[in-house]
Amino acid sequence: MAELPKERVDRHPARAALEVRAKQMGHNPDKWQLMQFQALGEPAGQVLFAACTVEDAVGLWSVYAGLTNAEARYHRVCLGKSMAAKVAKVEFLPESFEVDLEQQPDLRDEDEKHRDAVNNWDKWRGWFNQLSLADRSIIQSVSRGWCEVLIDGSITQKGKAFVNAVENLSERVD
Repeated sequence: MAELPKERVDRHPARAALEVRAKQMGHNPDKWQLMQFQALGEPAGQVLFAACTVEDAVGLWSVYAGLTNAEARYHRVCLGKSMAAKVAKVEFLPESFEVDLEQQPDLRDEDEKHRDAVNNWDKWRGWFNQLSLADRSIIQSVSRGWCEVLIDGSITQKGKAFVNAVENLSERVD
């Protein structure tokens, strides 16, 4: 059996995956650290980083993530439904188990969690409803995976509309 080249043996699997993501997005794979942004794990973040500078993309991603996280939390806490599809659960043992001692436990009772989820979603929905129907539609289409924003590393028309819509939402939030 042939031996693997030394550089392939020493590479961490996560780094290899990030290098592949960089190549798919048309970036230099040597800049794999850029691919560590959580945003680049989904099409919405990928198109924001493809269309904007890193600083602008990080700001726009935080607005988009704030909206989608508030909606998901509202659905989970108040409606008792997940926004994700139900799929088979695969059990596995993690390789390591770590506890972050700096994180504080959530000591709120269920009523406080419910009230906070409603208030946060109402705040985001207020900003969201100030957008045009086209902007609201494209943001929801992308967040639910109903349209393609990038094809072969090129931004589609819907991708450009999405970036514009998130910029408009960011102006309302600021």
